[in-house]
Formats: sequence, structure tokens, C-alpha cells
Amino acid sequence: MIIYLYGQPASGKTTLAQRLKEELGPEKFVVIDGDELRAITKNFDYSIKGRIENICAAHTIARYQKNQQGRGVIIAMVSPIEALRRELQNSESDCFLFLLESERTRGDEFVCYDFEAGTPNLRINTDLDVEGCVEGIIDALGSM
Repeated sequence: MIIYLYGQPASGKTTLAQRLKEELGPEKFVVIDGDELRAITKNFDYSIKGRIENICAAHTIARYQKNQQGRGVIIAMVSPIEALRRELQNSESDCFLFLLESERTRGDEFVCYDFEAGTPNLRINTDLDVEGCVEGIIDALGSM
């Protein structure tokens, strides 16, 4: 299973991914965090080209972890390009997209202006408490 948490910077993706991993079983799931992946690959290019490279790297790792290592994957990254998310979801039947949304104020320097929200399996309001968000995702996964 691939659980894809995407949304604007500072929408709670990393926090929610880590808590979700704890709830689902840390030995069963791995988190691919966009910021950590950028640090590992040294890809600090936030242009469309740089974002595509980072997203494709995350998808490759997710497929490997799921299909070769038998682990569940939680992707937590901005991932602003709908076509790339859909490509992964179309190739992996158990890939579920969750758009994280928040009303929290963040500086304009962190906003991704070319962000394509697309059609997620579920929208999660991360202004709610983390436990409520985790429960909402787990409930949604049980009904999909």
C-alpha cells in the first residue's frame, strides 16, 4: 500500500506521516519525506524540472519498497503535479491520495504557486488535531 500525503508546504505532511507510521506499524511502513529526499539527493532545485526529478525519485523508491521489500509506503511531499501523482496511482492499484489542507498562515516564500490539487481520494483538514487526522485517514483506507 502507498499512502500519498501531499499539499502545500507547512500543511502537516511530515508530522502526519510520522504519526501514521507509528499507528500502522513502524516495522511495516517506511516514510518518504520530500525534504529528507532532497537532502539525500542534493536536489535543492525548486523549479518544475527539479520538482519532477524529486517526485520521480520518490515514486521509484516507493515502488521498490512496496514491490521488492514488501513494505507499506507513506509519501509526504508537496508533489504539486497532478499527472505525476496519477501516474503512480494508475500503476499501483493500492495507492491512495490524500490532500492535506490548512488555514495556517505561512510566509509567501513557502507557497507553491503552481500547485495542482487534482482529485484526491480524500481531503484532510490538518487544522484539526493530529490524532483526528490519523483516524480519518485510517477510516478512509478501510472503506476504499
